[in-house]
Amino acid sequence: PADYVVHVSLGYAGGQQLELIQPVSGRNLYAEQLETSGPGVHHVAWVPEDFEATLAEAGRRGLPVVQRGRFEGVGMEFAYLEGGPLGGYVELMKLSEEMRAMFDSLVPESPGATDRAE
Repeated sequence: PADYVVHVSLGYAGGQQLELIQPVSGRNLYAEQLETSGPGVHHVAWVPEDFEATLAEAGRRGLPVVQRGRFEGVGMEFAYLEGGPLGGYVELMKLSEEMRAMFDSLVPESPGATDRAE
């Protein structure tokens, strides 16, 4: 079990989910980054088709897991990997159908949004 508190706010821009994370208490990767690097991009997330196989492949390629966990009540598992020479972290996520539906429900509907890409 984790012994820290963070506030998280989710939003979408250009079809991409943006996550603002505010460390509140306890030791965690988010607070550590603020202390060492200041505010900025902490991680880039990816939902692979096969979470465990992708995690194993990342390890073979030298990207160690620095934090791994799950949110039992919502059907989400995650792992933060060292980001390599670019710094930061890569987050791999395994999402239940319910969690995917929740994320999808947050995407704002903007009529004609696809028409503006011309």
